Amino acid sequence: MIGKSGTGGSFRGLANYIEQEHKLEWKESRNLPGFDRNQDIRLMEDTASMSRAEKPVYHLSVSYHPDDDPTKQQMLEDAENLLEHLGLDDHQAVIASHKDEDFKHVHLMVNRVHHNKDRAWNPWNDRQKYRAKLREIEAERGYTQLLEMERDKNGLSLTRGEYQRKVSTGEIEIPERTEVQAIFDRAEDWKQLEDELAELNLKIKPKGRGGVLQDINTGYQMKLSRVKREHSYGRLQKRFGKYKEYQAEKKRVAKVEKTLGKGADRKVAEALKNAHGWEDIRKWEKDGLRFRPSNGRLYVVNTNTGKEMSLSKINKSYTGEKLQSMIGDLGQYQKAINAVEGLDFYSDKMKAAFTKAVRAEFGSPDESADAGQALKKTMNKALSTGFKVRDSIRQIKSFSNAISSSNPATGVAKMALNIGKQITKQLEKGRGMGR
Repeated sequence: MIGKSGTGGSFRGLANYIEQEHKLEWKESRNLPGFDRNQDIRLMEDTASMSRAEKPVYHLSVSYHPDDDPTKQQMLEDAENLLEHLGLDDHQAVIASHKDEDFKHVHLMVNRVHHNKDRAWNPWNDRQKYRAKLREIEAERGYTQLLEMERDKNGLSLTRGEYQRKVSTGEIEIPERTEVQAIFDRAEDWKQLEDELAELNLKIKPKGRGGVLQDINTGYQMKLSRVKREHSYGRLQKRFGKYKEYQAEKKRVAKVEKTLGKGADRKVAEALKNAHGWEDIRKWEKDGLRFRPSNGRLYVVNTNTGKEMSLSKINKSYTGEKLQSMIGDLGQYQKAINAVEGLDFYSDKMKAAFTKAVRAEFGSPDESADAGQALKKTMNKALSTGFKVRDSIRQIKSFSNAISSSNPATGVAKMALNIGKQITKQLEKGRGMGR
């Protein structure tokens, strides 16, 4: 547990901070009515006016380790134990828990002036007092201890300024410094570096024009160049690329995986890379993921959860010309499929042959060749099976026009027209067009 404290002159100003709606998880009051925020603040101000103290507000914040998960009741008890230990248990106080960080923490706004006394409580040596109490609470509850970095070689507690000065002079080094240097030496990219540093509760943080190494538990920082000169922020970016770009990509992938599941971004990228055309996209399904074309746009659906995400939101590079250059024109593909489905063929086999040929046209080259032969065979068979060839040719022309009305005709449309012409010539040489 980490405690930080200070004094101020405005109860309302501190209340506005600790009670921000997007941060506040819960709030309790002590020695106050607690029904109306403004009333509580006025009572604290009135009580403070009994003293000549210029800074009657005492602010104490307590942070827990990310691995600790105390309940509301436990956090209240911890806060009350601290107030009692400091001699503030009879003073007016507001206790507020925040939810804006990855670790739990509470803020205590306390009136230094007691409602039955005319003198303000003296905060002298408060840090030593509440830190000692925090050690007791950690031991009693089994919490993770967080203040070891705030101690010097003799085990005495240091102020934040004293600690930072000792770090800057090298008198105090961050824990496991040799191991940290080894992590930086062997890292091949930002991800590997971040993952291994996280095991030591450390993280990299951009700051100003450079970057720092920050202890996650205490918030204390040191320049990256102090780890080792060749590990400065600038040199790391030369090795691994821009850190902010890496962070943006990391957030994008996390957003995709939150919606579609772990590994979804990688699986979609592989599917697009291996697709020869839109038919391969239609048939693709992996670990509950599949594509869903709609109105000229492509979506990825997780069939297990029902959640979906447009391809352009998954990755902006999968849009427009880039996507068409990878797997062809989606509009042309949908038009061809709709054209086949919209015609009333005289034979299910003929319709199946057309459908297979159209899908193959937008799939792999081998499938396209096989389907083309099947289509040609089916059409030529029309002469010997009693089909109304005149109407069949009309359907073929309608199919071709439906596909090529606004875009160049696909290979299937051209093939259908050529086959139609061949059948017409054979009929003219034989029994005429009546059949």
